[in-house]
Amino acid sequence: MKIFTYITDAIRTIMANKMRSGLSTLGIVIWVMSVIILMAFGKWAEMTMMSNMGDMMKNTIMLSPGWWYSMWDDDWEGNQNGYIKKIVFDEKLVHYLEEYFPELKWKIQYSSEYKGNSSVKVGWNQMYANIQGVPKSYYDLQELELEKGVWLTDRNYDNREMVTVVSYWLIKQLSQNQKSKSKKIDANNIVWTKIKLGGKELSVIGLLKQASEWEGASLYIPITTMQERLNHNSNISSLTIHLDPTADNALWQKRITYLLLKKYNIANKQQAWFSIYSFAKYTEQLNSSMAVMNYLLLAIWWISLLVWGIWVMNIMIVSVTERTREIGIRKAIGALNRDIIAQFLVESVIIVIIWWLIALLFSFWIVALLNKAFIGSDFEFHAVITYDVVLIALWLTTAIWIIFWILPARKAAKLKPIDALRFE
Repeated sequence: MKIFTYITDAIRTIMANKMRSGLSTLGIVIWVMSVIILMAFGKWAEMTMMSNMGDMMKNTIMLSPGWWYSMWDDDWEGNQNGYIKKIVFDEKLVHYLEEYFPELKWKIQYSSEYKGNSSVKVGWNQMYANIQGVPKSYYDLQELELEKGVWLTDRNYDNREMVTVVSYWLIKQLSQNQKSKSKKIDANNIVWTKIKLGGKELSVIGLLKQASEWEGASLYIPITTMQERLNHNSNISSLTIHLDPTADNALWQKRITYLLLKKYNIANKQQAWFSIYSFAKYTEQLNSSMAVMNYLLLAIWWISLLVWGIWVMNIMIVSVTERTREIGIRKAIGALNRDIIAQFLVESVIIVIIWWLIALLFSFWIVALLNKAFIGSDFEFHAVITYDVVLIALWLTTAIWIIFWILPARKAAKLKPIDALRFE
């Protein structure tokens, strides 16, 4: 039952010393707000970077025909004899890789780029777009999500239909360039809109949700339509192999390189007319840089905590001095040292929690205002306050507050009643 007595006494003391309690806790509000808001900015920056990096942040290997292997290989020593055997990729290569490496089945994403003029016309608006023929599995492997409409169906592939699913960035680019005389086309009416490509028309059947900016203004067409009705060949322009996050990327690059050299009867990499590359090592470097930045921020926070803690300790030493007679009276009527320490610590925890909640509310309010201020602007700011940040701020605040209050509390507990009662 003593805990309830401590809490009651602590609340009574806080109410009786509003000015001192307010000053001593002003640092809590400022520090907690700064930590939470700064962490929200950091979380937004990290999420934005991860989103913009797209596939670079995944454990993938990319293959493309028509490029020297040298462009992406660190140990390439140059083409010694000048001979390059040109090759093309087709869907047989996908089946070949899956047969040789069964663990890659359903993990190979491929596409066929449009070989004509990539200028498209939407209503009266002319624009350039990335036009790709893709298999049905592209949707799941690329982790795409639909905003409206449907993804490409089996019927679209079987009948080689002139249909397309468009990216969010196509709508955004369209909204920035639309001519005033044309009917406004946006996310609400894009589905079933006609898009002119050369002398042919594509019907939009779906709109994707916003994804990485790397996606750009894109049109996704059934690969059968692309190969037979537009490009008139069975070539595919690129393959992306999705590995497990823990897979050895470098080892897989060597395996696939060996297999391709064998398949196309190429003596060595210097004579290869394909590239095989990955952003794995660049991703590791990026993660290392982000870790260094996080450690630097953490160091700054700990320094600010130390400064704030010393400030709190100074205030509490003054507080203990002001309450010397009160402490003497409590000890004179039988309070033990641990009772005095417990009362001060309970008082500190109550103060921290109350003002931490106030700081938290202010943090949410400030972040919401900032997010609202940038709605519709080119700089899309969206800070995020996560639960782990909130709990870390509470834990650190309480821990530092208690640690720096122990010294004043011990000083109060060691006072002799007679000395305390004589204090003026």
